[in-house]
Amino acid sequence: MAETEQDVQHSVLFSKKFRIRPSVIVSGHDFIGRSTADGSLMINLSRMQSINIKDKVVYGDYSGPAVTVAVGNRWRWVYEELDKHKPKYIAVGGSSPLVAMGGYTSGGGHSPMVRMFGLAVDNVLDFTIVLPDGRIAKVTQETTEFKDEFGKTYVVMDTDLFWAVRGGGGGVFGVLTSITFKVYKPPSTFVQYTCVYPWKYAKIGFVGDNVLKNYFSNIKKLPREWGGYLLFNGLNFKALHIIDLDLIGDFTFALLYAGHSYQHAMETIQPFLSFHREWTSPTSCKYNIYTHTNTYTNTINLGKHQRIFFSRVNNYTSFWDYEQYVNDTVYTNSYITNFLLSNQSLASSDKLTEAFSKHMMPGGSQTLGSYLGCTATLIGGRADDYPDNSASVSPDLRHGQISMSCGTSWDSKQPQTVKDMLMGQVDRLQTEIRNTFDKGVYYNEPPYHLDDWKTAYWKNNYNRLLQVKIKYDPDLMYRCYHCVGYDLT
Repeated sequence: MAETEQDVQHSVLFSKKFRIRPSVIVSGHDFIGRSTADGSLMINLSRMQSINIKDKVVYGDYSGPAVTVAVGNRWRWVYEELDKHKPKYIAVGGSSPLVAMGGYTSGGGHSPMVRMFGLAVDNVLDFTIVLPDGRIAKVTQETTEFKDEFGKTYVVMDTDLFWAVRGGGGGVFGVLTSITFKVYKPPSTFVQYTCVYPWKYAKIGFVGDNVLKNYFSNIKKLPREWGGYLLFNGLNFKALHIIDLDLIGDFTFALLYAGHSYQHAMETIQPFLSFHREWTSPTSCKYNIYTHTNTYTNTINLGKHQRIFFSRVNNYTSFWDYEQYVNDTVYTNSYITNFLLSNQSLASSDKLTEAFSKHMMPGGSQTLGSYLGCTATLIGGRADDYPDNSASVSPDLRHGQISMSCGTSWDSKQPQTVKDMLMGQVDRLQTEIRNTFDKGVYYNEPPYHLDDWKTAYWKNNYNRLLQVKIKYDPDLMYRCYHCVGYDLT
């Protein structure tokens, strides 16, 4: 359990001396085991939790506020400290309360704020990393300052590390200990739009394909002030004893507006807010509108079915007001895949809808459902403005419109035949979407089976990343599954 930069340095030097492979972990928010390894020296950074907010820093062309965070922090803690500060600030970070700094940022880092301010890697001003040979490097866009184990320092103009670490993946080039991010004065208005639709419901019919098509058709038209998520699944709620309703599959829209006015938010969200309201408010509807000064509530008494379908608009005073209520599952047995969907794919909304429906709802209107669930994260916007060579993230992440992660889960008591069946559903969906639409994959939410992982994660950036890897870790001590240099070990 490292608590200081020196603790990390000593651990790195120990692993080097005795040729013990290191592994690096903070939150363990990881789908394919990159933060653990059998027989490794695990360097746990979760106790490194300092947060330092400055109202003005200068880095090259940037002059403004920043926050320096030790990598053991979770984003929720950082958001809260930024909200307490006078003046308040916001940062581009993960929505999940469990996500920590290092792996999230090194993999690119999408966020509800990505469309307004760019990816996490676009907001990095500097970082400190302990290299495989034990040197501590302070890295910026312009210089890299090295300090060896004896305290000797020197500065070079080589900025390969600044490019590589911002997108090349965590625990690959060394051990990150702290990162400095740009932060921003928050917009005046935060509005959350939440709406739940059924996919197939006995009292309405098989309507989910229309819901999904409307999403694919209109999501790209939203201004960059809107970000957030669509969550949908193919679960047979009655058969799984979740609720006693003839409901198979549902959609949860959870979009967040960060902009200049409530009126602008309401005007621009209309393609979703006005879409077949009768499907969101049958006999099971709760509808709330929160304005700046008033709360309007219209509720039908439904007993235990209260939450099933509803539409809600919340107006928040700050980003922390929104983020503090976000929760996430702590630990699950999960198997996932990811697709970075482009504008070109969204333009084929009929075909895209058909492809997802085929696997989520096999059998169409006669479906019995599936065990698949997906989370579509809205990306693009400001991230699309940065040059492709500004960081090592894939252009597919930078220029995509949706990062779609789909998967399944099970409890540990399930037999292997059930697990194989569940994973097969995910694999078939992955094959269909990647063969028909886009090949790009978000590094932080990866599938286990991915033959073309080098180009899927980094497109044409892999060769340069490998050169930087070999330059700083020639013995390939820092390795993990489908990370840079994986196939050389």
